[in-house]
Amino acid sequence: FVIVQLLCFCIPMCLGLLAANHPLYSVIALFIGFFLITNISVAFSLNRNLLALAFAQRQAETLAASLRTKNVTLDSALNSMTHGLVMFSPNLELEIANLRFAELYRLGRDDVAVGLRLTDMLDRLIASQILAPAPARDLGEVCRRAIRT
Repeated sequence: FVIVQLLCFCIPMCLGLLAANHPLYSVIALFIGFFLITNISVAFSLNRNLLALAFAQRQAETLAASLRTKNVTLDSALNSMTHGLVMFSPNLELEIANLRFAELYRLGRDDVAVGLRLTDMLDRLIASQILAPAPARDLGEVCRRAIRT
């Protein structure tokens, strides 16, 4: 649409200026021609960028839907286990904990929030008298050694 408008506006103006057969009008016609070419180039570039953006957004939505499906599947699998499961990142921050783990150790949702540090979880277990300080310290050390290897 922009290109059609530019062509309908600029071409008759250039032809009229050139038909006047005056050197100044010819220079103006030349500038209008340059204006026409650069604006058509910009319009095509914007069109390409908008199409690429729409394609990338469609891909992101597809990936997000796939990720949601996989998360539901993982959550279902984790929470149907009879054993408690907890996983920490290399910097000992909680990544995954299933409901059974929270039940076994009488922990609330805040006690198994993603990103919680191992030391904070152990402190909570000590405070609620589920673990004594010495076994909690040993468990923390075992986890740190396992991460290093």
